[in-house]
Amino acid sequence: MEIEKNLQGTILQEATHVCEEKENEDVSAEETVKKEVSISNSVIACKEVPKPEIVLTLEDELDTEFRENEANYYSNVGITAEGVEQKYIILIDKNKKADMPIKVIPLIPSGRQILRYKDEINAFCAKLYGVSNDKENPGEIYLSTLRMNRIVDKYRQGDLLTTAEIRDYIQEIADWTTKMTCYRERAIKKIQMEESQKRSREYDYANGVNKRCKKVVISDRAYASIAAESLSRDPLETGGILLGHYENGIWYVVESTDPGLNTSHTTVHHEMDQQYHNHIYPVISRVYEKDLLLLGLWHRHPGSFNKFSADDNKTNSEYAKVIENGALSFLINLASETQLTCYYLDYCDTRAYFQPKVEIGDKYFEGTDFLKIASMDTLFKRRKQMKTELMDSVI
Repeated sequence: MEIEKNLQGTILQEATHVCEEKENEDVSAEETVKKEVSISNSVIACKEVPKPEIVLTLEDELDTEFRENEANYYSNVGITAEGVEQKYIILIDKNKKADMPIKVIPLIPSGRQILRYKDEINAFCAKLYGVSNDKENPGEIYLSTLRMNRIVDKYRQGDLLTTAEIRDYIQEIADWTTKMTCYRERAIKKIQMEESQKRSREYDYANGVNKRCKKVVISDRAYASIAAESLSRDPLETGGILLGHYENGIWYVVESTDPGLNTSHTTVHHEMDQQYHNHIYPVISRVYEKDLLLLGLWHRHPGSFNKFSADDNKTNSEYAKVIENGALSFLINLASETQLTCYYLDYCDTRAYFQPKVEIGDKYFEGTDFLKIASMDTLFKRRKQMKTELMDSVI
């Protein structure tokens, strides 16, 4: 599980974080999630402005839709050659005078998987294969054939590209895809082998109701917090922890947090600030009449993919061990519409994921006092406890 401001660098590993489910049966679902756009800075919603002509033409020619952030227009496309699909992300920099205002980046398989370089491809191989190292996204490459570079140079100089030139550019992508087919097939076989090894460590997705967690109730505040944090970093991955109570097989999510301050975000991965959560957990909990319990975690997934990766399984297991009653793990997707998928990991018995019934809204807390704010009498009684928690979080 599973990026920051100044959005000049946006890139990669799967299209607009929309490498949606596995469309190619040769590539596993988890790999689909793992190859996306790696945008290393935070995405800020942009005002509605007309898309430039080049973007409109690419949308028509490729039958796709470009999204935008503060710095770029971007879309994922799939091109099939010799029966093997290659996924790319196309990035159009809003600054036409950028070093490379148009980029086509291999996603699944990635450039690293196709050409098997470690940190960056050497100059000889880059020229041989018609690619360049992406300085804004270390470890990634973009297509850089002579014909593509001539077209991009014209665009950078402020000239409008004709439809014929844009079609030539697309044809260069198709030609490169065909040329690299044997390398792509080799990469896909390796991906399949690795995924096969991982599956033995994955949990099953069970049907029916689990008695430990029959229903999940989410407060308005908790749901809004998840949505707001996800949208604020779109299209990057992000997440947080879930706090609340459980009784009689019902888990009540009172609060959800952001990932913290010392974090890392890409479109395929994120890392949360554990020290921050050690601090914010008691800070949030103490304002309620009843101390909140750790219930699990949530994070954003690309596209509409709503299953867990091997890394997610590991993290969910760690939370379940700490909670000692299984764990909640939510996935939020921001594809065509917002989708929240709630799972309960029954770590103790079945070792499987269940999807309990979900109710969102404070009205479903009726009959409980879980949303009740602490009185002054309660806070005074907690003085010693709060001081201890403060010292523990600092340590």
